[in-house]
Amino acid sequence: MTTAAFGFGIGATGGSGTPVTVKNRDELANALRSKLDGKIIELAAGTYDFTDLKKQDRTFTISGDPTTIRGRAGASVVVKNFQFIVNLDVRNRILIENIAFRSNGTKSGTRDGMDLVATVPGDNDRASREVSSMRITQCSFDGYLDISIDSHNIAGRPALLVTVDHCLFFDSHPGQYGFGDTSFKDRGAVNIDVARKTKKAARKPGNSKYTVANNVFLDVWRRSPRVAEKNFAHVYNNLLYRWGFTAPDSPDPKNKTWRGMEVGGGNSGGDKKEPNGTAII
Repeated sequence: MTTAAFGFGIGATGGSGTPVTVKNRDELANALRSKLDGKIIELAAGTYDFTDLKKQDRTFTISGDPTTIRGRAGASVVVKNFQFIVNLDVRNRILIENIAFRSNGTKSGTRDGMDLVATVPGDNDRASREVSSMRITQCSFDGYLDISIDSHNIAGRPALLVTVDHCLFFDSHPGQYGFGDTSFKDRGAVNIDVARKTKKAARKPGNSKYTVANNVFLDVWRRSPRVAEKNFAHVYNNLLYRWGFTAPDSPDPKNKTWRGMEVGGGNSGGDKKEPNGTAII
């Protein structure tokens, strides 16, 4: 398997400094809060479990530019009930690799694995640079209530260039349903969308280009990936097994078999209708 960068995220080289090795949850949290540029954070081994913390204490906005966050080569590294936020207005060349992301799959757990977000620009607001690049490689994602990788960029902000490759997206409870803490109606893998002020605000088109290649999607209900709001994705050489599947006898009609891969908003009309994206598959 090649580890060389490719696709739209080829420029996401990551940090180049001396790696900072973290061996437990507190060391990881402190390293992520560091504002040093060019840093490499290396998780040594084992499980870094944030489950018992408050939501704000298990959500981290990536600072430093560029940044690498990786599991040590050959080690088993699991991060549980934990979320990355990447501010696309100011961050570039982010590399995430060799980490297993896990959530407990409930409303009390972590909703998304990674949120890539941009703010909606004002009329006279200009982006500080042309692009933001990111690569997510050799990672796995399970149990997130909503999305493993949720992307919201917009015209007027740096173009988001991302490669997602050699990753595993799966659901360890395929077909599970319910109305309580375990209910999921939106569960999915990769969502390529647009930044919004409000649901009713006039929206500018998206400004993201994704390469989604050499991944496995196993029992993922939907968004494998979803490409909407005039964003673009090159999707190829992925294995999808039982995509769009859930329990056929679900009591909730919204939990029936669903779209495994989506190009467009999927809404039926009115002011909720969303423009399509473009995908080469």
